[in-house]
Amino acid sequence: MKKSKNILDDIGIYFKEMSALNKKKYIVVSVFSFIFLVIFIIYYSFSFPYLKLQYEEFDVSLSAPSDIILDKDIEFIDQEENAKKILLAQEELAPVYSVDLSIVEKNKNSFYDFSEKLLDSHKKNIPFSNFYEDLDSEYKKLFSRKRIESIYRLSDKKLSNFIKDSKRIMNLFLDNYEIIDFTNMDLQKQKEIVIARNKNKNISKKELEISNVITMDNLYSSMMKILMGRNLKSDIAKDYIIFLKPFLESNTFFDEVKTKKAKKDISKNIEPVMLKYKAGERIIRENSIITSEQMKVVEYLKNNLKSFNPKSILGVVIFLIIITLLIFFTLKESSLDSGITLNQIIVFYSNILIFTILTILYKTFVYENYMFFGLLLPVALFSMIDTILSDMKSAIYINITVVISFLIIFNLNIVTVTFMIFTTIFSSIVIDRTEKRIDIIVSGFLIGLFQSVLIFSILLLQNYGYIVILKFILVAFFNGLFSSILVLGVLPIFEHTLNIPTSFMLMELTDTNLPIFKKMLTMAPGTHAHTLAVANLAEAAAREIGANALLTRAGAYYHDIGKIEHPEFFAENQRGDNKHDDLDPNLSKTVIKAHVTDGVNKMKEMKMPKAITDIVEQHHGNGTINYFYVRALMLLENNQNSKINDSLKKQLTEEYRYKTPTPKTREAGIVMLADVVEAASRSLKAPTIQKLEKFIDKIVADKINSHQLDDCDLTFKQIESIKKIFLKILTSTAHIRPEYPHQKKEGNE
Repeated sequence: MKKSKNILDDIGIYFKEMSALNKKKYIVVSVFSFIFLVIFIIYYSFSFPYLKLQYEEFDVSLSAPSDIILDKDIEFIDQEENAKKILLAQEELAPVYSVDLSIVEKNKNSFYDFSEKLLDSHKKNIPFSNFYEDLDSEYKKLFSRKRIESIYRLSDKKLSNFIKDSKRIMNLFLDNYEIIDFTNMDLQKQKEIVIARNKNKNISKKELEISNVITMDNLYSSMMKILMGRNLKSDIAKDYIIFLKPFLESNTFFDEVKTKKAKKDISKNIEPVMLKYKAGERIIRENSIITSEQMKVVEYLKNNLKSFNPKSILGVVIFLIIITLLIFFTLKESSLDSGITLNQIIVFYSNILIFTILTILYKTFVYENYMFFGLLLPVALFSMIDTILSDMKSAIYINITVVISFLIIFNLNIVTVTFMIFTTIFSSIVIDRTEKRIDIIVSGFLIGLFQSVLIFSILLLQNYGYIVILKFILVAFFNGLFSSILVLGVLPIFEHTLNIPTSFMLMELTDTNLPIFKKMLTMAPGTHAHTLAVANLAEAAAREIGANALLTRAGAYYHDIGKIEHPEFFAENQRGDNKHDDLDPNLSKTVIKAHVTDGVNKMKEMKMPKAITDIVEQHHGNGTINYFYVRALMLLENNQNSKINDSLKKQLTEEYRYKTPTPKTREAGIVMLADVVEAASRSLKAPTIQKLEKFIDKIVADKINSHQLDDCDLTFKQIESIKKIFLKILTSTAHIRPEYPHQKKEGNE
């Protein structure tokens, strides 16, 4: 890239010269940064209390860290005193008793039935003995025979009047008075009760002092008092009461539902206890001991005071701009030109966005204890997802940056941030070593144990009680385990939506029992054997230099997948006749080139990850198909009976060159070298270690000199390591021994 004196011009030139893909990466970063900016502006401007965290260090009986002076009038409910007032009112509230009208009607009907039978028998002059004998047993239980007989002996007129008056008294009593059942009720604290009675689909209520309550125990005296109050003489009233009392029973009972509703209603209607303070009033003086009354004001300010704060918004805007510029320059210098993909950038920012939203929701609607912030949020989840979908170093870098940014933006407690950073690092390290999906659960178990030990040590330093510590330890452990379960659920969504080759997906794609490899074994056995050999070379080389060994192995497995279409045209699958002997070099060249195109098409058809497809496409780079190029050159020279000029030779070289990109990653570069070294090593006759070493050096040098490795970030030191591992593996697999002195002499001769 061209350099300029002005850094802004330098950025402009760089942006113009970068590829379309890299521009997309910058656009994604810019879009997410804008989204974060909008979220934080909303957070600080409108919805959430910005002063909450200023008061976290205030607590009852502690020394005040600073003055609190109000800048405006405030008025709020004293929750503690208000709760006491409501509780006292509820305790004094009279319980509600409801009249059971079905019992009232039953009592009336029973009395009416008996009265009618009595009158009817009396009018028919049925002897009392016959009447009594026919009387239902239930009525016999109510009265003695002597009592019924005394009434039956009255004259018709007297009996008729007596029953008529009794009915009137019965209706008067049951319609206006209640017989209360106080079973299992403590009346010592009650001064009165409320009676609820249904009347014409409406509920009427009346308050009744305990002293005036009628029960079965005081029924006789209560009825006597009522009747004498209506100018009946006691002896006459007594006859009526004795006649009516057997038909009466308790008809009013405690109503728990209505009582609870009454208590709930009173809490709504009671006038709240208010606390009022004026602007300029000093609530707390610095270094003074904070009282419970002062703490009520602090809690109100912390939880309820909301205001537009332009300073906070300006600070967030500047902070986000700085972070975005840092990310831009980080991508400019390394990430965009190395391994990070557009999809991985989307994963990073999606996780950060989700983490941000969860943090805002937690701080807004929960925020009970600062430690729970780090424990309830699945911090390990984001670290594990980022590590699996990218790499451990990038995940740790990104997540630590996010946690530190949240420390500043959300004013988090340093203890919480420490816990989150340690969890992030450990989670990334543990999950980076997993190769099977079931290992994720094991990682979650280990993360849970780590978090438990970590929180235990932190809380001991904070001097928490053992019961609280135990609770936090359990939460920490299950947080780690639950995070791993979430990873199992979320990971396939990222894998298949963004088509990112995770280690688990790569393990599954390199299973040699897959149908595609069985097909290759059947149709192109030579290619299958070559593929496995290349994979062994490439994977070992990748591990040696710290590249992605699983991705390299997968790329090697699939690099010649296109040969399945026409396996007979490739040397490793030929047994005897060579089909190219009868073909024009130009046609042979077309068939050979096609295996790359066919392979790429096959990969897209199978919806394989782009990283593996790129290796398939790039494993020959834009190198020349030398064998057929030489044949074509010789054929052309024979036809012209002379050597061809340089211009024509250059044109011919371009025709016999692969039209595919050169390797863009270390993994693709390794597969290219492993492919050509493995294939060419089969042509060596009587190979020795020395011959093989020179042979590998020559092949690798050809690739370097033809600029095939210019774009894949392989250093010369790494290339030397790759050559050594190739030599080691090929020597051991071919059982090659060193040349003895006499062999060297014969070989030289």
